[in-house]
Amino acid sequence: MFVGSLWTLHLLSDPTALCLDGSPGGFYLSSSPLQPDRYIFHLQGGGWCTSYEDCADRSGTHYGSSSTWTRAGQCPDDNNPACWGDSPSGFPDGLQSLNESQSPLFYGAQHVYIPYCDGASFSGQLLAPHTYNSSLNLYFRGRRILDGVMDELFENFGLKEAKEVLLKGCSAGGMAVYLHADYVGERIREHSSKVRYAAAPGAGMFLDQKAFLQNASFTTYLKWSYEAQNVSGSTNAACEAAHAGSSDGYLCYLAPHVLPYVSTPLFISNSLTDSCALEYLMEIGCDPLSPGNCSQGQLSYISQYRANMLGILEPVFKANSRHGGFLQSCWNHIVEDDSISWGSTRVQNQTQSQTFSAWWKGSGAPHTLVVDGEWGSNPTCSNLGGCD
Repeated sequence: MFVGSLWTLHLLSDPTALCLDGSPGGFYLSSSPLQPDRYIFHLQGGGWCTSYEDCADRSGTHYGSSSTWTRAGQCPDDNNPACWGDSPSGFPDGLQSLNESQSPLFYGAQHVYIPYCDGASFSGQLLAPHTYNSSLNLYFRGRRILDGVMDELFENFGLKEAKEVLLKGCSAGGMAVYLHADYVGERIREHSSKVRYAAAPGAGMFLDQKAFLQNASFTTYLKWSYEAQNVSGSTNAACEAAHAGSSDGYLCYLAPHVLPYVSTPLFISNSLTDSCALEYLMEIGCDPLSPGNCSQGQLSYISQYRANMLGILEPVFKANSRHGGFLQSCWNHIVEDDSISWGSTRVQNQTQSQTFSAWWKGSGAPHTLVVDGEWGSNPTCSNLGGCD
């Protein structure tokens, strides 16, 4: 069964909830949900802007302006896997699919797709615009967009009556899930203390470590974003309380540092050898899909990246049995909205779809947390490479 062939764009009425260029943020709703009291939110990914020039360039794209978003129908960037997964139809795949065969638990829920147009994982809250030049002001209002979406869903689209809500996102949107899962849950429970709420960050665990060649690190760029967009006060509250009064509050803008403070039940979907992170953030400098292309030092770095990620994730899983996850070691990035990674890639003889279902139902069989071996050991990998 396939539900909802059309999507409707709703631009936000809050005059402060603005994209980088000052156009209104917004959200898409799927049509005719079979279960209108169940919601699945998706926070779109798409990297970050890490300088004023970068943000200005981004403001002229769909990642910084709603002016080009499709007003009805498909998503604003049909060719971007971070938007709808790898489906050539332009509709979602994997966990957020509207097809029962792919997502039997959530295909019939109300799907809320939140396009990404602030460049800071829905976290900026600088009230005064930044004057870039005489013709362009930049607005850093991602947290206002997130609030604006929830406000309108509460008032006009039945979110107050929700019985189940799953917050998900991929890449920079996956990182946003780590940052905001507890906050979104608090807002939803203000209206219903009995709602079931959980989150599923996909491909959002970007590690805080030096690049292979030890050039300017990913953390340095995000620290700029944290300060320029006034992110302080809009990430995980427990993490920020732990860092109050220190100079390292920006660490609460990084998933590895936020994760231990997240109380929301999480289903973590990530590649332990994330091709996007390793290629573009860690600057690995080789393509391991080409035999002989990587040196032993580069291959060792890939292996160490996997070990470092497990060193972050495993204590959290051990401390909180409500979390689950599917940790594959494939050379890819988007791993819960890609149909192969979701339905065909197998770890410990089960797919991600089966693992998520067991976690959501609390059945315990098959396993609700599976961990893959070293990169190159899993013949069922999609190995799309890059940021796809």
